[in-house]
Amino acid sequence: MSYLVLARKWRPRVFDDVVGQEHVTRTLQNAIRQDRVAHAMLFTGSRGVGKTSCARILAKAMNCERGPTVDPCGVCAACVDITGGGSTDVLEIDGASNNGVEQVREIRESVKFLPARGKRKMYIIDEVHMLTTAAFNALLKTLEEPPSHVIFVFATTEPHKIPDTILSRCQRFDFKRIPEKKIVDAIHKIASAEGVQVAPEALHHIAREAEGGMRDSLSLLDQVIAFCGTQINEAQVREVLGIADRGLLTSLTRAVLEGDGQRALLVVEELFHYGIDLQKFAAEFVKHLRDLMVVKLCKDPARLVDLPESEVEQLAALVVDQPPARLHRLFSAMMHGAEEVSRSPFPRLALEMNLLRICAQGPTLPLADVLQGLSRLEARLADGAVAQPASGAYAAVSASPSVARAPAPPPAPPPTPALSSTSGGAGFSGGGVGPMGGGQGGVSAALAYDLSQGEPEPMPPVRIEAPLPPVLAPSQCADPEPTPSGRGCVGGAFTSVPPPSTHLDDAGQPIDDAPPQRPRLSLVDGRSAFDHFGDYLDWVRGADAFLAADLEQSARLMRFDRDALTLAIPVSAWDDIFRHEARLQGVALEALLDAASGFEVELKRFPDDDPNVAGETLHARRARRTSERYAARRDAATDDPAVRMAMSVLGLELHRVLPR
Repeated sequence: MSYLVLARKWRPRVFDDVVGQEHVTRTLQNAIRQDRVAHAMLFTGSRGVGKTSCARILAKAMNCERGPTVDPCGVCAACVDITGGGSTDVLEIDGASNNGVEQVREIRESVKFLPARGKRKMYIIDEVHMLTTAAFNALLKTLEEPPSHVIFVFATTEPHKIPDTILSRCQRFDFKRIPEKKIVDAIHKIASAEGVQVAPEALHHIAREAEGGMRDSLSLLDQVIAFCGTQINEAQVREVLGIADRGLLTSLTRAVLEGDGQRALLVVEELFHYGIDLQKFAAEFVKHLRDLMVVKLCKDPARLVDLPESEVEQLAALVVDQPPARLHRLFSAMMHGAEEVSRSPFPRLALEMNLLRICAQGPTLPLADVLQGLSRLEARLADGAVAQPASGAYAAVSASPSVARAPAPPPAPPPTPALSSTSGGAGFSGGGVGPMGGGQGGVSAALAYDLSQGEPEPMPPVRIEAPLPPVLAPSQCADPEPTPSGRGCVGGAFTSVPPPSTHLDDAGQPIDDAPPQRPRLSLVDGRSAFDHFGDYLDWVRGADAFLAADLEQSARLMRFDRDALTLAIPVSAWDDIFRHEARLQGVALEALLDAASGFEVELKRFPDDDPNVAGETLHARRARRTSERYAARRDAATDDPAVRMAMSVLGLELHRVLPR
């Protein structure tokens, strides 16, 4: 008798023998127990995962002399005939070679006859997606209403090629790729039963090469046994299957992480010398980098990587000091590199150049470290500028050696008497900016709040030199009101904060990179408090762009009057706002805003569902007003007679309206 390969010899005989498809076998067993077996079923999945085997087991379960039963005996005449492929009641048809209308007509004629020996007649059509459209159409009526003694089982690896009219008439069962660990356990049992000893690492190589297919793993095991005999080690399996040594993957990874391009080229040279497929190796290296990322980020990587425990520990030691951002960057670069290697007529050269490129990239600093470095650089630059004398009414804000200084403003009108106030804060002294005193001449600096304790801390003195604004009678106000509104003046105090004046070059053109100016008081211009707040944030943006952006997108304006600015901050955005204190190295945020504006700034924290934070942010208001202005322009253009005529005569459409 000729040799029977392992894939046929160890083919599953009952549902419990099927590996890795418990969701399918359990459903079929329950259907048999409840007498709810469908007349048409579709088994889909990749190659070698058990589709045809399950169809044969189902045929035995339905035709066994003890059945229908979930455990066919395997010894009765019906079971023996089905196992050997000689049953006249179970017809296995190859859809690739019997894909025409004539073959389907033969099936339609044969379903009328009762089974010869068993209880059910079954048609198992493999690779059913190969049938032609006409053949599928000819099968529709029979498939929808077959005789009670007929069951159809279709198997395919490409279900997307099957018409929807066929899919809607079948119960679909999706077979999954078998996990590597289950394949390792299965082939270990089979090898032991065959009297063959296989090293655990060799079993993992075989299972990995099978790519989720049990039949492929048994075929590879057959091949390895033929080469090695009954004692199989890892090196022999790698030699037979043409697999690179896992040690070379580790060596190459270490070379890339250390930026050693020469050692990386030596690894490629060794691979080429042993005849390893470099295109396949590049893909395997991409998977290896993925495993490195999983081992780095996951607490239980053994469940997510199909590797022996010893190799998982080795990978963990390899990336213990590597930031995840760098591993992700290496994976992305190698992913593109593997695609280049797979398409290149010179795979070795493509692989070498890609490895040299990622070796030369070096480590990547996290964004937080980059921002801290920029903050320290700003502080050093500020230290070199504080010695310059102040001019006019605006004196430079002097900072301690670790504090960034606000940009110096242009000259202003002659100075007026300076007033000083003392409150909590850190290390600001010297000239103030943009006054908002309103006849009192004093400016109070806000307290710095310790978020961990919730109590105010004492601050060194903050001295702000600010010119007093002119005082007008209430009759001169544009909109006198009994309570502060931020839209004009109240009792002779002004709340208008005009935008910084535009800087022009010699040709009269605006200069975009001109230093920001502190806001200054002007006469009432009738603008809303939102406009004043926007002008204030425009100046803050020149001092700290990140802080201005956070305030613009999260702060709600509660009060903007003659001597105070009060902002409501949602709890969800509180940490983002106060993280700027870390960048300022301990300087109280409210004190910085006081010194930047010349009036008291207060930040209040509210729950996210509080009415005080239910209004619009400045960012949302600007976006809404921009949208409203565009809608108005579009409506005006649509109503224009000339535009309507052009659209009607020329068949045009209005896509976008540009401002003049």
